[in-house]
Amino acid sequence: MWIYMKKFFTNLKINQKLIIMFFSISLILITTGFAALQLSFNIYEEQLYQKSAEFLILLSEMVDIRLNKIDQISFDILSSKEVQEYLAIVRHDDNSYNQYEVLNNFNKKMLTWFFDENYISSINIVDIKGNQYSWGRDTAKIDPKRLDFIRNQAIQREGGIVWIGPCRFDPFIIAARVVRSIPKLELENLGLVIIRIDPEKLFNNFSNRRLTSEYDLNFAILSPNGVIYQKNNHQFLFNELVYRMNKKMGYFIGNIQGEKYLITYVTSQWTSWKFVNLLPYSSIFKNIIVVHTILVLVYVGIFVLVIYLSLLFSSEITKPFRRLTNKMKMVEKGEFEKIAQMGVNIKRQGDEIAELEYNFHLMVDKINTLIKENYLKQIAIKESQFKALQAQINPHFLYNTLDSINWMARFNKQYQIASMVKALGSLLRNSISNKSEIITLKEEMKILEDYIIIQKYRYGERLSFSMDIPQDYWEYMIPKLSLQPIVENSIQYGLEKILGVCEIKVWIEPLEKGLKIWVEDNGPGMDKDFVEKLNKGEIEPRGSGIGIKNINERIKIMFGMDYGINVSSALGEGTKVCIFIPYKRGDEFV
Repeated sequence: MWIYMKKFFTNLKINQKLIIMFFSISLILITTGFAALQLSFNIYEEQLYQKSAEFLILLSEMVDIRLNKIDQISFDILSSKEVQEYLAIVRHDDNSYNQYEVLNNFNKKMLTWFFDENYISSINIVDIKGNQYSWGRDTAKIDPKRLDFIRNQAIQREGGIVWIGPCRFDPFIIAARVVRSIPKLELENLGLVIIRIDPEKLFNNFSNRRLTSEYDLNFAILSPNGVIYQKNNHQFLFNELVYRMNKKMGYFIGNIQGEKYLITYVTSQWTSWKFVNLLPYSSIFKNIIVVHTILVLVYVGIFVLVIYLSLLFSSEITKPFRRLTNKMKMVEKGEFEKIAQMGVNIKRQGDEIAELEYNFHLMVDKINTLIKENYLKQIAIKESQFKALQAQINPHFLYNTLDSINWMARFNKQYQIASMVKALGSLLRNSISNKSEIITLKEEMKILEDYIIIQKYRYGERLSFSMDIPQDYWEYMIPKLSLQPIVENSIQYGLEKILGVCEIKVWIEPLEKGLKIWVEDNGPGMDKDFVEKLNKGEIEPRGSGIGIKNINERIKIMFGMDYGINVSSALGEGTKVCIFIPYKRGDEFV
């Protein structure tokens, strides 16, 4: 990926590179600015959270003090001698005169606890038979269904205090606990102590302490069973977002009915209630949003200005290059006189580009002078060179011509002709190219494959060819044009002299000292005397201009006398040609 990008950037024009550079620098600066702005925004948000959390922690601690006091009052009531005696009498149905005396003492005792705190609305005692006794400002009896719910909750606490929030038909916070028999340690259930607390008086008293001057707009207290208290009507908020308050304390941004809020919460250590504060996002971040919007517009304006200036600047910088490039194109066309006229007023001054242009004109003037001085001489040289070229065949012209034929055949849907011409071009290129006389086995196989393609079109199904050389041996070196002439001899000596299918196989036999490449055919074969003369190099089979003797000599010169070619054949049994080469790769061959 990096190499591709580097290549892409290298191929760009100078003005495009400059534009990309300016664009990248401005993008980095703008990104840094946005990151710094977002960081300051996050810091401000964190500070708001800290202030709101401090208020909630202080509020929860002060509420916990009052609730702890209520807890102590409820314990004093249930453990008092008078309450214990009276509720025990009720439980055991004692209707003696002593009951009325105990009831009288019970009432007197209850009046002594009432009331130092104005947020306690009433204290209720419920005996085992369900009778309610109330003292306080609101002595209304508790609804039976509500009472059953309170009793069940208190029984589950087994003597501990239970806190129950207000409901639709009971606006008070309930603190309740079971009264159990203490004197004889029987711990039998005698009744309930219920303290009803006015939430408005419990929480609003703190407003006089200047704690809620900034944060009292949207405030609530939640218990695991529901809402304990809420300053404003945001019931929908807690039903939707309370599941996100899964830590001891924290904050998050919530979307409530299309509006964003900063929601802060802390958890009471005493009651596990969650104290929640809701701050309107749009109001507390109003100034920051305005600044953010202005900065975005400024950054966009700067970015557009930078792009415009970069275009202008890059155009001015590359203008001399474009002018010089146009002059070079004129040189390419031979318009030296026009360039000489254009350079009359150019002086050696300015930056490096101006100096380059000045030197270019000097060079063009010298070239123009040389052309004029040597015009006739150059014409004569060109004519002689042209005549020499006419006497030669340019291989590249042949390649290009064959390639043109290939594409014309494809255009006319003559795919067999196209394939044959393509193979011929490849064969010609690989055969007469100026590459080294020794090539890899893979390259030699390519030459042979191109040759076979051509012959397959000529002989059709009469020619069966197979080549089995594993890829592990492709990189070993072999003299150029070693396999193709031998296969050509197999075709001419085998296929043309039999009526059936000529089968030619090329395969390898790896040995310890080297690699044997076998070329085998099912032709008519040769007699013993002819094979001996062939191996001695006394005769050559007809066919390719490169004979077996030539191939054998080149192998021995390159690799040593232990290597070379051997032919084995018998009449009616076909022919086998073995090429023996060493295991040498390109980097090992000298």
